[in-house]
Amino acid sequence: MIFFVALLTGVSIVIAMVQNAKLADYIGIKQCTVMNYVTGLTTVTFIFIILGASLGFISKLSSTHALAYFGGLMGIIVVTTSTVIIRKLSIIAATMLMYAGQLMMGIFIDYLRDIDLSLGKIFGCILIIAGVYFNTLVDQRLAKIPRVENTSMPMDL
Repeated sequence: MIFFVALLTGVSIVIAMVQNAKLADYIGIKQCTVMNYVTGLTTVTFIFIILGASLGFISKLSSTHALAYFGGLMGIIVVTTSTVIIRKLSIIAATMLMYAGQLMMGIFIDYLRDIDLSLGKIFGCILIIAGVYFNTLVDQRLAKIPRVENTSMPMDL
């Protein structure tokens, strides 16, 4: 079940990136980021009200370590930069490069936590980046080749 939820999360991320890019085209990147968080806050507030969830955690916010709020800042950076990236790269290239970045950070954090460093993961990450780079080069070369239409057969048979 957790694997299915992880897959749905990945699907949701790509859909959100594409939608954010469309919104940014319409209202601007900064405004898109603000709307993203306003919509998120509104939605989670509505869910809290519907579920009757306690807001008791608010009293604990002042005693929470400052680094705990770093996730919110990182969220803003992720939304903003992914919106910029998705407008400049193909969706698959952007997704794969962001995945490679996540993989590199995961390897690094595992290393800091004294979890064995896997050469297979490092090699896999390098392969992903090389594959995206190679695919981008091929796509650029193919885009320069003029298309020749086959006019030897009539269109209406």
